Parts: sequence; C-alpha cells; structure tokens
Amino acid sequence: MHQRPRRILFVAEEAGAAAYLLPVLQCWSEYTEHVVDWKVVFGKGAKRYWKRCKHLAAAEFSERISTSVREYRSILDAWVFDGLICSASPSRFECTALARAEELRVPSAVFIDTWFNYGRRWKGLQPKPNWVLVVDDSAASEAVVDGIPHGLVKVIGQPAWERTVPLPKANEKEVLFVSQPVKRYYGSDLGYCEDTAWAMVLDTWKRCPDSIENVTYSVHPDMPTPTAAQLGNARFTCDTSQALHSAGTVLGLFSSVMVDAVLAGRTVISLQPGLPSHDMCALSRQGSIPRVGSVSELIQAMICARHELDREPMKNMFHGSINNFRRFVFGEML
Repeated sequence: MHQRPRRILFVAEEAGAAAYLLPVLQCWSEYTEHVVDWKVVFGKGAKRYWKRCKHLAAAEFSERISTSVREYRSILDAWVFDGLICSASPSRFECTALARAEELRVPSAVFIDTWFNYGRRWKGLQPKPNWVLVVDDSAASEAVVDGIPHGLVKVIGQPAWERTVPLPKANEKEVLFVSQPVKRYYGSDLGYCEDTAWAMVLDTWKRCPDSIENVTYSVHPDMPTPTAAQLGNARFTCDTSQALHSAGTVLGLFSSVMVDAVLAGRTVISLQPGLPSHDMCALSRQGSIPRVGSVSELIQAMICARHELDREPMKNMFHGSINNFRRFVFGEML
C-alpha cells in the first residue's frame, strides 16, 4: 500500500515570523533525502511581507503559500498534517492551528524570533505546543524565567539573521527610525511608546540639524501610515529593508529589525524614553548598542556610537540556524 509523504503545516501571522520562515522554506526543495509535503499559511502582517519579496521565490514555492482565510479553513479541515510549526503570537490565528494539531494528535512547535515577550506569548498560547524554539542560549534562559517549561525550550537560531549580509557604507547623517506598535501590545506598561520615541527623534533633529540631514520613518506592518503632522519634515517608508541601504544610522525601540541593521553594518541606538529599569532591547542589554532615554543622551550617543562595531560574534551566533531548523524537523519532530 502506497504511503503518502509526511506533511508539515507552517503558520505565521506577523511579518517577522514570515521573515524567519522564508530562508528555511527556500531551502526546502534541497532536502531530497526526506519525502515531505508542506503548506504555508500567512496572516495579515506576514502576507504583506510576502507580497514584497515573493518575486525572490520559485513558482513551485509560491504555489504552496496561502494567504486567505478561506484557504486556511480549508487546509485545517481537509489537509491532514503530521507536524505543525507556527509563530508564537498568541492570536486566534495560531491557536486555531495548535488546536487542530492537538485534535490530530500530531506534534507542534512554536518559534520566538527575537529576545523579548516570552511570557506574554506563552500565556496566550492555547493549547500549548510540544516545543518552543528560541534564538540562542540567552533567549532560552530568559524564556524559562518568564514561565516557559525548561523541557520545551530548544535553541535553533534565527534563519533570517543568518542570511543578513553587510551593506555598503551609507551616510550616517541619514537616519532611519524603526517604529513598532508598543501602545497596541503594551499600553502604558513600559512608560514609553513609539510616539514618545519619535518625539525624541524629531527634537534631536531640531536641536542638531548639522548632525542629521534627513530622517525616514519606517512604518511597521501592523501600524497605520503616519499623518503629515506626525511626520513633520521626515519621510516615511513601508520597506525597511530597502531603507537600510541609504541610512547610516538606525534608531528604534527594541524591534528585531535593529538586529538586521547591526548585521548590515549600521550604527544602531535603542530609544527608551525615561530609561525604565527593565531594558526591552536585547542588543543594549548585551552591551552591543547604546540605550538612551533623553534627547541629550541621544545626541551624545550619535556622536560616540559612530564607530566600527565588531559584528562577527553576532554573525557567528546565527551561523547554522537553517540547518538547525532542518535537523529539528527531520530528527526530532517527524
């Protein structure tokens, strides 16, 4: 009797999760020693990311990706899979897939693609997965402290960051602000938000026009386009990856895009107005970039931080992530 190939379902709702998965899936056809069928479902943020980069993928790859709610429901109802891998955003989108995996009695894994928000994600995930995949040993320790059972945590790396390459040098007076929806996910819990960080950038530009020639506001996929009043004299972009080519300095709160910027060779500074006791940015927690809480500190940091940072240790940290992911899937999950 013919046995069908083993099936894996990948589910990602946010743009960062799509960025994490795509390098792995682009290599999937190379794993010829494994007989596997697979499908991908992208939610809103992931769908927008996919639209920007789908031209990089082969047609056969594109045909496996679904971006509509109707297709998602059809896959869950009719496509019997043997393993589920999804992002750890505790929304109904991912939890519906986890519930289907539990119903089918097949293993499931969720991945956290950066160094924060472990506890919030874990509490919202229902039902619970069999594994939680994290980027490094530091993330594993922090995840356990945040309440994720030690036996479920597995270090994989970060496939998207493994693929990030240095960019040609850019004008450091060209500044890119990387926004993120802090108010949406944290309310006032952190003591600051994207608006207070942006106000710091504009104030710094006003005080030091000789140090900043232009500012570009990068719009997060889950945020609306800023108004003219919010932008002032700044430009805005929806394509952060492209904006990194021309900006020599990147300012953000604790977005994972800041890691891409460091690996690309940019000067990066974390803005956390008021400097609360808990540092949400792993890069500044680890001492890789400065963290500032006021305009005067930002001015000083922009002067001092514009030097060559040794990026090799970070680059080496993510080397092998794609192979780690493959070994996990074929060696442990299936």
